[in-house]
Amino acid sequence: SVWAAETLEISLSSTAMVKRDGKWITIDSKLIVPADLLKLSLGDRVPADCRIVAPVNSASAFDTMQEDSDAVRLALGDEEARLLSVDLSAITGESHNMSMSLGDTVPAGAMINSGEVLALVVRTGAHTVIGRSL
Repeated sequence: SVWAAETLEISLSSTAMVKRDGKWITIDSKLIVPADLLKLSLGDRVPADCRIVAPVNSASAFDTMQEDSDAVRLALGDEEARLLSVDLSAITGESHNMSMSLGDTVPAGAMINSGEVLALVVRTGAHTVIGRSL
């Protein structure tokens, strides 16, 4: 429905930090596509379903390992197992914080409460967890 689409659009961030052509840029979140690499930070509303692939402080390790989260996990060790705390209240309707680690999927609409990661977009728009539920 039109109302559901408008609700989805309002609940998501209007811009996002995306790596394009080797540079970090801010773009309108409507332009995000699967396989984009996003930087998610404190206060961000997640614009698409994204898989955590590396902490920001290991971005060079991530680039070297070509988006292989298992290789990144081995390089970092398990000391950084909990990389993000996210608020899922926009999705679940109740205040619920969740810790997330490498390989976890952060759903569109979640709010980043702590941490900073690189995340690969896996679903956008109506194909996201929140989009399919509307």
